[in-house]
Amino acid sequence: RVNTVTNDIVSNQKKPKVALPIQPSKKALAIQQKWQEAANVMGGSKACIVVNKIKAKRLIFKVLHNAFKPMNITDLYKTLKAVVPAPVLKSCLDEMSVNVQKSSCCGSDDD
Repeated sequence: RVNTVTNDIVSNQKKPKVALPIQPSKKALAIQQKWQEAANVMGGSKACIVVNKIKAKRLIFKVLHNAFKPMNITDLYKTLKAVVPAPVLKSCLDEMSVNVQKSSCCGSDDD
């Protein structure tokens, strides 16, 4: 068969199915809504929550760099005004502290 509009040969092959994006669960949406409400309360109506770990780590580093003083997780959470939800913040801090502990910046006692 020939398609009269484009003069192409029409094949009977099936088109590959395109995977639909995965929809978040109701539980995930409820948690996101809870975090967004907390962000709105602490940071105003234009507050935006950050759950991407790479972006969250950049924000954490920026806050620590600008403060130039030691801060605990509560101080960081208050400073970020709920921009980074507590579970994401804790996970990022855990990863960041593990990376520091594994680095050889302080030398080793094996000498």
